[in-house]
Amino acid sequence: MTTMGRPKGNGETPKHNIRVPDDVWTAAKERAKKDHTNVSTIVVAALRQYAAQGTIPLSRGLVTQLIDQADARSAAQRHLPLSDELASVLREKAMDAPQAPYSPGKCR
Repeated sequence: MTTMGRPKGNGETPKHNIRVPDDVWTAAKERAKKDHTNVSTIVVAALRQYAAQGTIPLSRGLVTQLIDQADARSAAQRHLPLSDELASVLREKAMDAPQAPYSPGKCR
């Protein structure tokens, strides 16, 4: 992801306050630095996607967690577990499309 900076115009982007736990903020700043961007750019991109599509971006880690949870539920319900091949394909798709939608409250 590239840093977009401030929009052209009057030179000032409105400021808005949000509450974020310190550990989340610190981790986000560190990750953004590794990705050569900043937290503001990440937040704006996520809010734009949420406003336009009602979805939030999924990370590869979250996809893996959801697959593991589905596996656990499947095993608990005595259904066949998610195959390694299917899990691999889903992880690949998550890497190919890091902006895969996730609708809060719709996935249980």
